[in-house]
Amino acid sequence: MGLCRRHLGSLPPTESGRGGYDCIRNIADIIFHDFALDSVNGWIILLEFNSRCLPPWSVDALRHMMEQAMENPPKGRRRGLLRDRFLKEIDEDFYVPKNNEERTNDELENQ
Repeated sequence: MGLCRRHLGSLPPTESGRGGYDCIRNIADIIFHDFALDSVNGWIILLEFNSRCLPPWSVDALRHMMEQAMENPPKGRRRGLLRDRFLKEIDEDFYVPKNNEERTNDELENQ
């Protein structure tokens, strides 16, 4: 949830009259497909993003976006792709091998 929240925080809010519908639908796709959040956690993130939109979307409109994103995922994008990409970057940035971790079991047993 935190990775998704951080990613959406870097995106501009939707604005009425400036492609807002397509933008909020894309946000729903990012939440429920690209980060693969469930309906409960995804709903929380969608509401948080909505608080920045001008004007905010109605609960009914957001519910519709959530349902559409969950029932009709974007074609050509693997579920969880952004989540996995962010996790891989974090793992590579913070991975520190433990003592002897890179040595084989045989090498350790023969010490």
